[in-house]
Amino acid sequence: MAWNSITEFNELYRDEGIARKCIVCYTPQQNGVLKRMNMSLLERARGMLSNLRLNKSFWAEAINTTCYLVNFSPSTTINFKTPIEV
Repeated sequence: MAWNSITEFNELYRDEGIARKCIVCYTPQQNGVLKRMNMSLLERARGMLSNLRLNKSFWAEAINTTCYLVNFSPSTTINFKTPIEV
């Protein structure tokens, strides 16, 4: 599907109920939560590969599995609901 303009992309987000937040480039102050989540995913995937003694060829699968587990695990910040429920 080709997007003709940014407006169509924004309309899709709005129709799907996705809140889009824009940030200024090269400002680490604005990406703290995202950066921490990425680091958490990397650390968990690295631990998974290390614990199972798997080589780096399983890196993508480890990241996907870690992301899946995070999305289906309850979180205290959203009243012990899963991100999928919210």
